[in-house]
Amino acid sequence: EAPLEELVTAGIHSVFMPHSLGHHVGLDVHDYAPGGIGQCLTNIDAGLDVDAACTKTLKAGMTVTCEPGLYLIPALLEESYEIPAKAKYLRKDIIEEFLSEGTEIG
Repeated sequence: EAPLEELVTAGIHSVFMPHSLGHHVGLDVHDYAPGGIGQCLTNIDAGLDVDAACTKTLKAGMTVTCEPGLYLIPALLEESYEIPAKAKYLRKDIIEEFLSEGTEIG
């Protein structure tokens, strides 16, 4: 029950969506486009801690996925439980209930 801004600043969304919102699709299911969807800058290039900063527009004919699912990746969760800035927003008891059902929600 925290304000959205706090959750984003803590990077909570990246714990459950490390893949971002999607990716290009082409000759390979996970086709690589320099910088990502819409020719986005990488986190490092953009100086960001989370997500990517898109600076260009998708063009006609480009195909992308939309991956709204949440992923429960045990290693990523365990790492996040050890980071106080993230751990205070994580309800381990509830997450463990979902983990008992599988690692993908969506």
